Amino acid sequence: MKRLMLISLLVACCGTVLAATPGMKRFSTHMYFTEHAQLRHQAEQGDAQSQFDLAWLYYIPDEELRLNGVPHSYNMAARWYRKAAEQGHTLAQFNMGVMYLKGQGVSRNGTDAYTWFSLAADNGHSESQRILPILGNVIGTDAVAVAENQKELLTRHPVRK
Repeated sequence: MKRLMLISLLVACCGTVLAATPGMKRFSTHMYFTEHAQLRHQAEQGDAQSQFDLAWLYYIPDEELRLNGVPHSYNMAARWYRKAAEQGHTLAQFNMGVMYLKGQGVSRNGTDAYTWFSLAADNGHSESQRILPILGNVIGTDAVAVAENQKELLTRHPVRK
C-alpha cells in the first residue's frame, strides 16, 4: 500500500524538476546566453541562481537542449541544486525533494525528500505544500520527525556557498 502511495506521490510531483517560475525571464536569459564556463564560475562563486541554472543544464536529458557541451548528469544536477537549496533557493529545494523521491543523483530517500519539500513549503512553494501531507503519510511520523530535525539543522547552520 505504501509503495502505491509513493508512486501516486511521484506522479503528483510533476514528474520532473522545475525550471519555470515567474522569474523565468531571468532564468532563460541568464542560462541560455551565458557561456557554460562563465555560468560555472558564477556558481562556484556562490551565486544561488547560477547554481540552480547550472543544475538544470546537467539535469535535462534532451539532447536537443544540450547547451555548450554540458553532459547530462543527475549527480552533478543534485550537487548544484543542493548548493542553491542550502542558500534558500525555493525551486532548488523543491527539485532536491523530487530528486530524493526518484533517486536521481542521490539515493532514494523519503525522509530527505520530506526535508527539502518542507523547506520549499516554508518558502511558500505551493506544490511542496500540497505534497507534504501525502509524503508524511507514506514515510510515517518517525521519519517526519527526523526530517523536521534535519530541516532545523539546515536552517540553523549557514552553509558555505
